[in-house]
Amino acid sequence: MSATLEYYQVNPSATTVTALLTCATGRKYGLRMVSVCNIGASALTFRLALRKAGATLANEHYLRYSQSVPAGEAIAITYDADELVMNQGDILQTYVSSADAAVTVSYTNFPA
Repeated sequence: MSATLEYYQVNPSATTVTALLTCATGRKYGLRMVSVCNIGASALTFRLALRKAGATLANEHYLRYSQSVPAGEAIAITYDADELVMNQGDILQTYVSSADAAVTVSYTNFPA
């Protein structure tokens, strides 16, 4: 199977760690973009972490921590497809301060 560009969208619950993407068996994911859109009337903050092989969350896993998103704005974090590669069992997760966050992840899905 060849590589495909895919995306996933979620409206995570406030103050709860939410798994955004878990790399499937026999695949690799090249992260392309993570967008956090604040659809609310007040600023929110978010955290973004990548846990290798499903490891217990630790400080070294954070890609963003307490990143602020103003009301009605969005932040897009972009990567080259080979810059941040997820391997089987890796988990991309988020934590948001408000349920007004809409998160989109786009990635290239290719064989391991």
